[in-house]
Amino acid sequence: MSEERITSTVTQFIKRSGLGRTKVYEMLAAGELESAKLGTTRVIIEESYHRLLAQNRVPPKRLAAAD
Repeated sequence: MSEERITSTVTQFIKRSGLGRTKVYEMLAAGELESAKLGTTRVIIEESYHRLLAQNRVPPKRLAAAD
């Protein structure tokens, strides 16, 4: 059974999400992603990323019914 991550370092998050470092820091500055500072390490709160994805989800296009 795999455990779901609660936080990720910025480097871990970049590798897993496919986003660039600049974009991640822009999203942090805009408040789109939440983070915490633990000593000198910044960690991203994974729940905030899941919430962002849910808010921006694009529904699949439905095919027109064939007549």
